[in-house]
Amino acid sequence: MSFGKYYTPLSVEEAIDILNEYEGKARVVAGGTDLFIEDTANTKIDAMVDISMIKELRFISKEDRLIRIGALSTHTDIADSDTIKNECHFLSKAASAVGSVQIRNVGTVGGNIVNAQPAADTALALLALNPCITIVSEKGKRNMLMSDSYRLNGGSLIDPTREILLDIAFKSMDHHFENGAFMRLGKRKAMVLPVLNSSAYMRLNKDKSSIEDVRIVMAPCSRIPLRLRNTENYLINGGHSEDIFIEASKLAMDDANPRNSCFRGSSSYRKHLVGVMVFRILNQVLNNIVNEVLPFNGTN
Repeated sequence: MSFGKYYTPLSVEEAIDILNEYEGKARVVAGGTDLFIEDTANTKIDAMVDISMIKELRFISKEDRLIRIGALSTHTDIADSDTIKNECHFLSKAASAVGSVQIRNVGTVGGNIVNAQPAADTALALLALNPCITIVSEKGKRNMLMSDSYRLNGGSLIDPTREILLDIAFKSMDHHFENGAFMRLGKRKAMVLPVLNSSAYMRLNKDKSSIEDVRIVMAPCSRIPLRLRNTENYLINGGHSEDIFIEASKLAMDDANPRNSCFRGSSSYRKHLVGVMVFRILNQVLNNIVNEVLPFNGTN
């Protein structure tokens, strides 16, 4: 990647003004942990707009039941946040699984989302929470579901040459009836691409006899994080017995179509693992609800 000028604006307004000045020929950078290792040798832009100094974009807050995370919050910020640990422990677990300590200290959740890699750990866990994101450009602010920000053929609908992701917002969970989980399968425990990773959210009815809502996200099984819609539809308004979860895992295998990979394994092997992981993660979420699991303690 070649570029001319390098800007470090101190406010969102200043950053937007710079992007407008370059009319699509400047690009936003935050932590840069993904951007600077991309295969972009032939990419020519006129300027980089480093937004990492904009303090207003780095925060984690909770007001009533709404949790908001600023786009410049790092994976370490999320992993270490007491608010995240207490309200959605599995997001803390996912953030702590990203790369190395050095990467987690610099890489941002906003970059994780805009870069739109299908198996990005923090983004994958967020998708199970069904968050809304706020984006700003010269035209003003717009809100959209994070799940709608992915292009079907890969990549993001957020334009880093004209737009800035501001924050991510989602409702906290009532741990009497709802919870979630994150799982990651790799060849070793750290600094390796996942063979598969998954996140899930589940809400039970008041007597905990049936599933009112469920979201299951799996990656990398397609060009974007894959919502297992058929599996979810099968589970909603049904019970949560072992037999039901086994059937759900079979449906998940039908939904997923992972490609052959010399790093992650064959398509058939990973397709089988999808079923195994879905069965395990559904049981984990159910266990978290039954036991009202709150803070991430390194095991749940």
